[in-house]
Amino acid sequence: MPERDDQTDRDPGQAIKLDRLELAAQAIQVVALENHMSEEMVREQLMSMILEGMSSEDPEDQKRWERIPRAGEMPTPEEFIAFCSEMLGQ
Repeated sequence: MPERDDQTDRDPGQAIKLDRLELAAQAIQVVALENHMSEEMVREQLMSMILEGMSSEDPEDQKRWERIPRAGEMPTPEEFIAFCSEMLGQ
């Protein structure tokens, strides 16, 4: 995972571990198989939901999205799934 330099509002100790990202990628595979979809289609649907969520004008929503560790401007589907699983203690 590339080093992140965009952590101004996020906790620098909150990087997503590689094993979590690998498990998230496996979860995408399972969802794709179970729903007779391609992995790419699952990722596209997740990205659509991420974009919609990040577009919220609600300041509280924006704070929640900023907490998600990510390498780029917005979280990848794997980063989003990994973060959610960590929040749920999985």
